[in-house]
Amino acid sequence: MNKLAGLAVASFLACTALISIWMVSYVQVRVLNKAFFMWSGSMRPAILEGSFVVVQTREAPADIVAEYGTGDIIAFHNPTDFDVIVIYRTIDKEQSDGTWYFRTKGDANNSPDYWRVPSSYIVGKVIAVNSFPAIVYFMSIFWFAGIAGLASVSAVLFLMARERHPKQETTEPLRRELRPTPQSARLFCRYCGAENKSDAVFCERCGKKIV
Repeated sequence: MNKLAGLAVASFLACTALISIWMVSYVQVRVLNKAFFMWSGSMRPAILEGSFVVVQTREAPADIVAEYGTGDIIAFHNPTDFDVIVIYRTIDKEQSDGTWYFRTKGDANNSPDYWRVPSSYIVGKVIAVNSFPAIVYFMSIFWFAGIAGLASVSAVLFLMARERHPKQETTEPLRRELRPTPQSARLFCRYCGAENKSDAVFCERCGKKIV
């Protein structure tokens, strides 16, 4: 009983720990920074398709390095469609009337983009890339949390079932039924060796007393 209770508590704590880690990671990524998924292969090999990308949103435009092949990777609103987020590398920048403008290019693309990205369109600089496929990343989180939760619930239900239907133990001693064996079912006379019935007192052959 104590072992099962300990198992239930341990499973519950494991489930709680996993959920807490996920919540802390979520707050750190989604509140302090921003996170995106890279669904295209335009930034190969630096960022693979389905990668989980963390973007630091408090990067000053002047501090963003813009160099061909080695510049910072940024996330920005597409200048032709503001609702679309693009993640490319900066290859050049210039300042005009107090505003920074950036030239970008996908590492896997043959040529740079035709647009200039104003600093107001920049979401932030990429600071971390998890190349583990995004769908597998979330599946692993929910798998571990689900296993821990299932183990916890199963242990609790098992304990509840044992409480409702306790095992009944009998204190009465076991009684062994004594049955005559084939050898004890007949009696033999010790004088003449004749076989007699089990309840016989005198031998049927010689008439002497058997018992």
